[in-house]
Amino acid sequence: MQIKPTLLAFDLGTSGNKAVLVDPSTGGLIAATSAAYPTSFTSDGGAQQDPSDWWASVASCCAELKARAPRQFDSVAAIGCSGIMNGAVLIDSAGNTIRKAIIHADMRGARHCERVESELGIETIYRHTQNRLTPLVTMPKLMWLAQAESEILTRARWVVQAKDYIAGRLTQTYGYTDPSDASLTGFYDLRRGCWSEELWRASNLPRDLRPVVRKSTEILGTVSRDAAAHTGLKQGIPVAIGGGDGACASAGSGAATGQAYISLGGTSWLGTIRDEPLDDIRVSSYCCLDERVTSYGTVQSAGSAIEWAAGLLAGGAMDLDKLERLAQEAQAGDLYFLPYLQGERAPLWDSHVRGVFLGLSSHHGRGELYRAAIEGVACALRSIMDVFAQHGALEGDLRLIGGGTRSALWCDALSALSARRLGLVAEQASATSTGASMAAGVGVGLYESIADAARLVRIERWDQSEPDQIERYEEYYRRWSRIYPLVKGLF
Repeated sequence: MQIKPTLLAFDLGTSGNKAVLVDPSTGGLIAATSAAYPTSFTSDGGAQQDPSDWWASVASCCAELKARAPRQFDSVAAIGCSGIMNGAVLIDSAGNTIRKAIIHADMRGARHCERVESELGIETIYRHTQNRLTPLVTMPKLMWLAQAESEILTRARWVVQAKDYIAGRLTQTYGYTDPSDASLTGFYDLRRGCWSEELWRASNLPRDLRPVVRKSTEILGTVSRDAAAHTGLKQGIPVAIGGGDGACASAGSGAATGQAYISLGGTSWLGTIRDEPLDDIRVSSYCCLDERVTSYGTVQSAGSAIEWAAGLLAGGAMDLDKLERLAQEAQAGDLYFLPYLQGERAPLWDSHVRGVFLGLSSHHGRGELYRAAIEGVACALRSIMDVFAQHGALEGDLRLIGGGTRSALWCDALSALSARRLGLVAEQASATSTGASMAAGVGVGLYESIADAARLVRIERWDQSEPDQIERYEEYYRRWSRIYPLVKGLF
């Protein structure tokens, strides 16, 4: 029996690579696997990963997928790549890495942001990029390198992102990126769709390291002989340039233009798919896998804050399912949590603020504390919803993707706080890698467009809160919103 063509995608996340085989005719997953890799943190705020670990994870995932679905693995028609954004992977003209990759969580460029902001002004930067300049993006990372490791930049030819490096290793074609990753580097003029010379000059970097920008759906090349030997893939399979994880998540959510979704993970965000970016300095925008943009707001410590609370409360002896059950049974409404463990991004943009539990009493136990942590993160996401609602840019249903959807309490709180219907996307934990497969499918003509592919995304179920629950959470949110203005000066 002849096997239909399949799509393969890799999603290089913060903690590991998730790989999927997708049936392009239905959009459904045939098989999925993952491979972890470490992050090294330094005392001065550094966060780095070794790209050789990424490449090893690709081989590991390919071996697992081939073992699970050998015929479908041998029928891959195209490959798509996604990965963490905002980083700095320095490579030479042959694709060799110059040093470990600096990832988004690296904060060592903070003071360089201040210098550029003082020179150009926050509004000018935002007008070009539709983003705030923060230590999270690529520009200040390179500026830090220019000062701390100046010889590194003289040896590098390009600065690329995680998915660019893997697509390059697969095809032996280097020096390319796509608009989605470019738009979160701090150098890209999002409205004009090109690198900004003004922002590049402001960085005072010694040489131009910016890669060539091509469409996310463009075929970069084909799997080389060396890559085939490393991965077990067939030589000659087309590889799409792909997109950053945010853009691939937007596609994988299935949201159409004008619709919104929430991605629940370590960091979580609300994104709306638009023809033009939302012009409000409290939120940000990046390019989608096609000509559209996603305007979004991010909660810096979302799932990571919930996991932090779980780690303290469980003490290694209690499973998380039991902890969530305790939270479901706990008294609600009299304990509050600000999830600002690493400062906050949208809509506050306050790097100094830190987390707070407020209202602690002797009757509070693990269930109440864990519930407050989940509800505090949900309230932080609601504060982003409010920004979009002020512009009339949040209408209709919301879609949910990401691993955090496993928490029923988190989903229930969001349903009540949004006062709207929430759709849980099928295979929601793999939405980002599914989005990367869409780029590959468009690249080889299996789909007409990203929007055409997104129509295959299914909603597993719809949830909607009862009016009394919406009213209770609205009062809870009103009180929660008063805490930050009262405590921000303390930090």
